Amino acid sequence: MLSFKRNNSGAVTPRASERGFVLISVLLVTAVLVAVVAEFAYNVYLSTARAANFRDSQRAGILADKGVELAGAAIEELLKAKPNLTIEQEGLVFVKTEEDMTVSVRIVDEAGKVSLRTVYEKNGVENAAVHGEYSRLLKNLRVAGAKGLEDSLADWIDSDGEPRAYGGEASDYYSTLPKPYAPANRYLESTDELLMVKDYTPEVFTKISPLVSPYNAAGLINLNTAPVEVLMTL
Repeated sequence: MLSFKRNNSGAVTPRASERGFVLISVLLVTAVLVAVVAEFAYNVYLSTARAANFRDSQRAGILADKGVELAGAAIEELLKAKPNLTIEQEGLVFVKTEEDMTVSVRIVDEAGKVSLRTVYEKNGVENAAVHGEYSRLLKNLRVAGAKGLEDSLADWIDSDGEPRAYGGEASDYYSTLPKPYAPANRYLESTDELLMVKDYTPEVFTKISPLVSPYNAAGLINLNTAPVEVLMTL
């Protein structure tokens, strides 16, 4: 029940405690309204961002398809003009603009690189010719710990759990990492996967990644497109 008092002029006014209670109630209501409005605004922002991301991803997908078409058509025209086309290490670059988006395509010949697809068989047995090329590449680039890199790659590919002398398997290396994982026990699916292999540090990766390929299934080197570093391994 509210209580009132008369002021000097005889008017009836609420006591100070009641005025404070009303003020607190107003502030609480205001705070709730602000929270509701902020939540609504945040949800609208998220919905708008998701819609924009979906739109951009769809456009990027379409543009990527056009990039593949662009590269295919460009290579076909180049081969007509130059049947013995030579691709430099940096590759061939084609650019296409679609509205406010631009796609840049760089084409490199994976056959002009040392094959990581055939350096070891799935059982870990060396392919003598390709293994020799890889060994010489590491030596010519003066990559430290070459033997360890070779054994680690073999253990990453082979299906057994026995670590080689300088390699590493799940039992003795990968399971001891701060965030453990298991070796793939298969061929590499990308060059970036090397960064998961024991001893393949970012420094090593930077040196060798432009010169090796997990996609060269034939294991042969295309002399027309191979850089000097690869030719020196033959």
